[in-house]
Amino acid sequence: MSNNTLTVPTASPARDAYANEFNSMVAVLPTYRSTVGCKLPAYNETDSGNDNLVPLLVGLAAAAAMVFIWMQLPIMVQSTILRIGWPILGVTTVLQILTVFFTLFKRHRGYQV
Repeated sequence: MSNNTLTVPTASPARDAYANEFNSMVAVLPTYRSTVGCKLPAYNETDSGNDNLVPLLVGLAAAAAMVFIWMQLPIMVQSTILRIGWPILGVTTVLQILTVFFTLFKRHRGYQV
């Protein structure tokens, strides 16, 4: 016959020390605002200003600066830049298209475990 008694472990000083250390570490963690139901996503996604417009404004300023510099260049310099740049752009475009086609038509063998 087996004895089905449940033994409760007694507290040990080492385990209590680890528990106290864990509780002290958790106590210093930042707490978050308690919200109910659908208010939680809305609270976490609130807009904090126009920070999302900064990349757009920087891009517009860079484009305006490039247009201004381009207009200041002499016609011969512009022509030289375009004469060198257009063939490079064409070759790059053809290489990208070929890479996409080869990737698209590559044989796939499905998932292998």
